[in-house]
Amino acid sequence: MTSLIDSAAMTVLTSLDGGPIVACENGLLRIRDRALLPHSPGFFNLVSVPFTYDPTAATPTWERFLAQLWPDDPDAIHAVQEWFGYILSGRTDQQKILLMVGPTRSGKGTIARVLKELVGKENLAGPTLAGLGTNFGLSTLLGKPLAVISDARLSGNDNSQVVERLLTISGEDTIDIDRKYREPWTGKLPTRLMILSNELPHFDDASGVIARRFVLLNMTVSWLGKEDTTLTDKLAAEMPGILNWALDGLARLERTGRITEPKSSREAVTTMRDTTSPHQRVHPRTLQHRRDMHHPRRHAVERLTGLGGGQRRQARHKAGVRPQPPLHRPPAQPHPPPGRLRPTGGHLRRHHPQALRTTSARVVTHRDSARPQHHALSRGESRLRAVSPQPCPGPEPSRHGGTRQ
Repeated sequence: MTSLIDSAAMTVLTSLDGGPIVACENGLLRIRDRALLPHSPGFFNLVSVPFTYDPTAATPTWERFLAQLWPDDPDAIHAVQEWFGYILSGRTDQQKILLMVGPTRSGKGTIARVLKELVGKENLAGPTLAGLGTNFGLSTLLGKPLAVISDARLSGNDNSQVVERLLTISGEDTIDIDRKYREPWTGKLPTRLMILSNELPHFDDASGVIARRFVLLNMTVSWLGKEDTTLTDKLAAEMPGILNWALDGLARLERTGRITEPKSSREAVTTMRDTTSPHQRVHPRTLQHRRDMHHPRRHAVERLTGLGGGQRRQARHKAGVRPQPPLHRPPAQPHPPPGRLRPTGGHLRRHHPQALRTTSARVVTHRDSARPQHHALSRGESRLRAVSPQPCPGPEPSRHGGTRQ
């Protein structure tokens, strides 16, 4: 009986004919064709949304809010719309994670709260990014189609366990989840992940796969000190229209086959890929060198084999081929010559080769100091000059004859 209840609880969005269904107040909405079916005891579901389905409902406040977030980036609005429809559909085939990065009071939390109202509070999990790497951190995701990670923070340098969990959940892989005082659960989670952060999170992934899993939305406008505290209530009143808006995004997602990736976020995605996998980073000078090597005029100049080195460089300059600048290395610091003053430990001391001595029984010392000192050699010397130990003097003669011991 327990296993039957657990398996039923894992299926939050079920249907009568294989398609996802949203239980509204006035009926069962079939997402595939937007048909409103009557409530039936044959449909088993644990959660329903607290609003009615109205195919004519509009969203003026919601659309104005999104236009203020991205005034010149309609692709970002399309990505949010398709993500809302993707969550409603119950699909996980996109294998994507939504990452929203922006300053404080930039609208990230408002979007997350609206999505929570759309899918139902019982369908939402709120784990932490660091908690996903713990033993029981995944137990709260059982039966949850959406997990919102607010204010994502990662402490420490080793977050490979978190990266592994993110890849497993978003990649539709089978995973074992430990549960307190119960048997471990094995299966595929239906959870879609949504991460909110004030800055780009840093993940340690040498393969760079984790950076390709994100649909990144960059937000630049902040309403700190100008917040509208009644905005959430205004948007909650437009939930029937937001449902229609999300279904339009789902229809576009089914036509295109993938979630829109805004062009304005490509630079941030490249930065995340470079920081995630440093060995895949390409220096800008290397990119320019590659472009110069494939320059058509360069190959024309290379065919002039009769020119010397200086003439070839002059011909390349006339052809418009920019040469590769030499690497800039800081000049080597010269060693102070013998007899000059140099700072040592905050004091000026005279450096002289005669100050370096070594014997078989003593360490290198300075004649002006009783404790050992370490001195750098001049550039012409490769090692300490060894000084032969002086022979021990013989017994000193006594005034009364004989020797003194």
